[in-house]
Amino acid sequence: VRGSNNNFIHLWLSLLSDMSFPSAGSEPHEDIQQANRSRELNYAGILHKFPNALEEATKMSNLRLLYIPYNNLTVLPEPILKMVNLNRLDVSFNKLTTLPQFGEMPFLERLDLSNNNFQEFPLALLKLRELEKLVLNNNFISSLPDDIGNAFPSMDTLELGSNKITRIPSSIGKMEDLECLDFSRNNIVEIPEALFRCHELRLLYLYKNQITKIPDSIGKLVELEELYLSHNQIEVVPLAIGDIRALTVLTLSHNKVQTLPDSIKKLSNLFSLSLTGNPLSSRPPKSGRGMLWLSLPKEFHTTTITDAYPDGLDPRDYPDDD
Repeated sequence: VRGSNNNFIHLWLSLLSDMSFPSAGSEPHEDIQQANRSRELNYAGILHKFPNALEEATKMSNLRLLYIPYNNLTVLPEPILKMVNLNRLDVSFNKLTTLPQFGEMPFLERLDLSNNNFQEFPLALLKLRELEKLVLNNNFISSLPDDIGNAFPSMDTLELGSNKITRIPSSIGKMEDLECLDFSRNNIVEIPEALFRCHELRLLYLYKNQITKIPDSIGKLVELEELYLSHNQIEVVPLAIGDIRALTVLTLSHNKVQTLPDSIKKLSNLFSLSLTGNPLSSRPPKSGRGMLWLSLPKEFHTTTITDAYPDGLDPRDYPDDD
């Protein structure tokens, strides 16, 4: 989610270069032999050519990563349930609506189910207690189980952007290791107090919802580095925002904010602040070191940019005004 488009592309190219792809005209067993050496198997978009490929893959005791997006799957293939040593599973960009009950998959840590057709949160996932990263972006989920936070004690990344979720369950506060949380592009109206118990949170994506208030407890997220709240209904930014000393990116564009508190001056690490589309009555106070990216309504001379961006990240690529 984070960073520039270029960095994202470079990351995926790096990952894909290490994967085992079926070669042209190869048979499943040939790819299985190659994957046995790399412990990774990629059948993106080609399972229809090798209907027995996954059954063959169950013979790989050391298979750790299985990548099967773009296969028009409507059900999760049964052989996957036998791959008890999987560490990562990518079934994104298919047509799944439900999941079968998982057996023992004690090593599964990363699961990507984005861009499918889930109408409800798949309850079968609650058995996968070792999950550290769960991606369910771009589905049609409208609600989450009340006990979702109790089910995933090791979760560090939870992505549920672009769904129809209206409420964040209070149990989310039980995810003590959570570092990245994405509820962007949903129908959320309130940030629950329990969320502020996630003290390890570094990336919080809540843009394009219906949120009306930032609770004062936001200041408890002292490790938070990037906060995305654009395209909501927020009128007031609390004084406590100044307590998030680690904050580097704050997007508040397209809300109803008229003024910012003077406490924003305490954000000495802030380099990107977006406020376009707000009825501001005055320019915001300057943060401790000055910002590299300041986006304001037109009456305040729009945008000021410099050429230097930390770590090569360009704030123009951050999810804000898209």
